[in-house]
Amino acid sequence: MTNNKNIFLGISLLVVLFAVWWLMRPSQPVEKTIALPVLPEPVVAVEPPTPSPSVPTPVAGAAVPANKIEKPTTIEMAIKATRLLDVKTYRDAVAENPHNTPTELIKSALDLNKLYKQVQNADDARAYLDYLRGCLETDTPDSLQAICYNYSQKIAHDYPSTTIQVQEMGRNLSVDVRKILDREKASF
Repeated sequence: MTNNKNIFLGISLLVVLFAVWWLMRPSQPVEKTIALPVLPEPVVAVEPPTPSPSVPTPVAGAAVPANKIEKPTTIEMAIKATRLLDVKTYRDAVAENPHNTPTELIKSALDLNKLYKQVQNADDARAYLDYLRGCLETDTPDSLQAICYNYSQKIAHDYPSTTIQVQEMGRNLSVDVRKILDREKASF
């Protein structure tokens, strides 16, 4: 009798924990934002501005003041510094050691994760999606393309305004990449 009572109490506890978790989860995806406190500007004696040097632009010799040139965002700089694995390097690594996952593939996956963590707003999300689209359209291994597509789905979940772009990317996946993704879904 006490054994049945213990089982009943255990199941009741699990149901209560599930109900609390269900009520505490967010109902809609939340965009990643950071609320920073607004502090008053410090009062500083300022000298009159000096004219900024001009930087030539490719448009018929027109000049743009140096302070008006758009600087790349942090994610754009990180994207430029990141190189994905190409098929030739992947095949060479597999031929060298066919029994282990190539370290280059692991490094590329970790780089994609670092970039994903740097996405802070919808503009960053679009820049990252463009990078992932390049991963899907260039000569990268199928397994890396599957990873790129998974990250694009995460971005679509975090930033619903990108869902249509991600769906379009999904329609253009190769058959081999779709097989990898289907096997992944089946394993969970």
